[in-house]
Amino acid sequence: MARQTAGILGGFNGTVGPVIGYQWRGRWCMRAHPRRVSNPRTEAQQAHRMLFREMVQTAGRLTAVLRHGMRQASLEQGLTEGNLFVKLNKQCFTPQGVDYAQLQLSTGPVAPVAFGEAAVDAEGVLSVEFDKNPLRLRASSEDKVYVAAYCPELGQLVMAAPALRRSKRVAMALPDEWAGREFHLWGFVQDYQLRASECQYIPLAETGGEGDGNNTENFDYETDNSVFSGRGGMVGGMVPTGDGFGLEGRREDGDLDTLGRGAGGAGGDAGRP
Repeated sequence: MARQTAGILGGFNGTVGPVIGYQWRGRWCMRAHPRRVSNPRTEAQQAHRMLFREMVQTAGRLTAVLRHGMRQASLEQGLTEGNLFVKLNKQCFTPQGVDYAQLQLSTGPVAPVAFGEAAVDAEGVLSVEFDKNPLRLRASSEDKVYVAAYCPELGQLVMAAPALRRSKRVAMALPDEWAGREFHLWGFVQDYQLRASECQYIPLAETGGEGDGNNTENFDYETDNSVFSGRGGMVGGMVPTGDGFGLEGRREDGDLDTLGRGAGGAGGDAGRP
């Protein structure tokens, strides 16, 4: 039985005959009641359902990053971020496994950055440098650069605090329990209108196995609030170890090279948001 909530001409919650009424993102919607269908559970059907279930579960685990990388694009297409993820990444899920290097966690017209290889030091701090505007497109130095790491074995996602485009570096601590486990990295840019760039897969640097922690370098990296000082570099193996890290922040004011706000990629505001 449906429940009327906004008058005789308004929306409703529940089922009326073959129609289901519901509210989504503040709008009243209706859809047809699902029909009963035969379910022979063939081997091909079961395999397809397993892949679809894995896509949905992966989207759920990546929700935090999809809210930044696919928010505007999903609103324009009338989809949830999770549904857009499934739509864009069907080809990445096969019976042979998941092609993590091809996964798209963001989409949009914002000018990208060019990420270098990521390195993990002996304390488990991952850092990656980037070219702030390799295509020399119109972009703002205030754009935020996001980096996300995902460990499939544990189903865990870790995101770095967003860095400003002008900072040229992102860093974050990886969980101790990730030591010895496979993980994957992606990065993208978000502008002040919450539009994103296309997602980029970030490779891990080859370090030649275990090290002694001596190959380090000092660096500064800037988030949207502060400039932090720390240590990084390729030390030890690619697998993080240690007890995490602490950083002391200091504020640095001033815009280094703002080129303008609100611009998209090469097509400006055209194309996907």
